[in-house]
Amino acid sequence: MAQKSQGDETSAFAATTIDSEHPVPAADTEDADVSPEWTLKFQNFWGPEYEKEMTTTLPDIDGLRHDPQDEADIHLDPELSKKGPPCQRIYKKSAEELRQLRDRVETLMAKGFIRPSSSPYAAPCLMVPKPGNPRSCAWSSTTVF
Repeated sequence: MAQKSQGDETSAFAATTIDSEHPVPAADTEDADVSPEWTLKFQNFWGPEYEKEMTTTLPDIDGLRHDPQDEADIHLDPELSKKGPPCQRIYKKSAEELRQLRDRVETLMAKGFIRPSSSPYAAPCLMVPKPGNPRSCAWSSTTVF
């Protein structure tokens, strides 16, 4: 299902996938009870016409098709595989950015969200200025080592 906004060309898509080797028990596929407050927030945000369309246009999970034509293959270039991931120098950071980044990494490690790695590869971490404090962003489109 695609939903077009009026006045611009943005679209929203919804899709559902299932793992046929590990089916979900029937109890897990039932809809949860929705509070009237949440329903009102949903209607105020999207509008009642969107909710009506959404419940009538989404297909049942059995109605989704599988077509081998939709499958994709990733072909790796053997020459590029020998070189390894792209290599670039580390982004320069000020002393304050390094201190804030170190504090955030130590906090995340203490909470168990991240752990030390011995991998020779890393994703660069940028400090993006935002109101209040800079935010750290890992840039995963490039890898450095």
